[in-house]
Amino acid sequence: MMSSLVQDFLDFAQIKSGKFRINIKPINIHEMLEKVMAIQREKANEAELKLVAETTNISKISQEGLIQKSVKKYSPVVYTDEQRVM
Repeated sequence: MMSSLVQDFLDFAQIKSGKFRINIKPINIHEMLEKVMAIQREKANEAELKLVAETTNISKISQEGLIQKSVKKYSPVVYTDEQRVM
């Protein structure tokens, strides 16, 4: 948590100086959501809240690495800067 706050301050300084860089790469929405949920789950439990996330129309990758296409769904892979999204 503290490291992300420090990173945010560094990002702000880079934006002001015109040297900000974005690290865009392919990421899996489901995996990123699980990371975010893991971080926030403890806080939710302390506040006696139920934390729920639902992805609709986003495919899951099967164990064979193939996208399940039973219903029209979108790829779970997007190109973004994962650190900024998190």
